[in-house]
Amino acid sequence: MIHVLILTYNEEKALPLMLKRLQETLVTQAGPHRFVIVDDGSTAATAATIKALSADFPITLLSHEVNRG
Repeated sequence: MIHVLILTYNEEKALPLMLKRLQETLVTQAGPHRFVIVDDGSTAATAATIKALSADFPITLLSHEVNRG
């Protein structure tokens, strides 16, 4: 299984399309996979967006309360 690490900070608008494109490539080229997404203290709705996307994508969410750089 391949794990794809994605670091985010206020990326709720970009995530759906990015995950869709990554998923399309991984399914055809790499096989089983999981997205490990780190929300680095976003002040927007990034964590909520990731939780909603987890219904459609294999996601593990790690959240930091404050930005750690």
